[in-house]
Order: sequence, then C-alpha cells, then structure tokens
Amino acid sequence: MTIQTLSQDELDDAYHCAVFDCDHVLSDVIRRMFLAVQEQIVAEGISLTYWATFRDDLHNEIAQAFNECELKHMGGQRYDALMARLWAGKKPEASPQ
Repeated sequence: MTIQTLSQDELDDAYHCAVFDCDHVLSDVIRRMFLAVQEQIVAEGISLTYWATFRDDLHNEIAQAFNECELKHMGGQRYDALMARLWAGKKPEASPQ
C-alpha cells in the first residue's frame, strides 16, 4: 500500500481552490437569479448602471467573506504564503515520498 502525503503548501493550495470554486459557483447562482430580477428592473425603468454596481458590490462582498474565512482558518502566515505563491504563479513543492 502506497501512502502519499501532501505538504502544508499543497494542502493550503487545495483548500484555496475549493473555497475559490465555491465563491464562483455561489456568484454564478446569484448572477442567474439576478438576471431574472434584472428583467423586472428594466420593466420598471431602474437604471442598469445602478443594478450592475449593486450586483458587482455583492460579488465583491461574497469574495471578501470567503477570503476572511480562509485567513481565519489558515492564519496570517500561511495565508500570506499562499497569496505570494498565487501571485508568483508557483506550485508548491511536493512532499518527499
């Protein structure tokens, strides 16, 4: 039986990908719901610029909430290391087998 272990960086990256995916899925669901509401807004003559700003602000708030959850669960040092890897485009080093 082969046991494969992951480094902390690999675990953190996997966690981030899962959280990021959840954020986008939730945003997509909300966006689809908003499209239906948008039809009503257009019919009532409300500015689409206002609507787009509201929708984008909501997405930003959701993304911020997900980021805050990651920071809470990972701690500042690991979260900062994760963000540094993401911005640098680097993959974490695999654990030695």
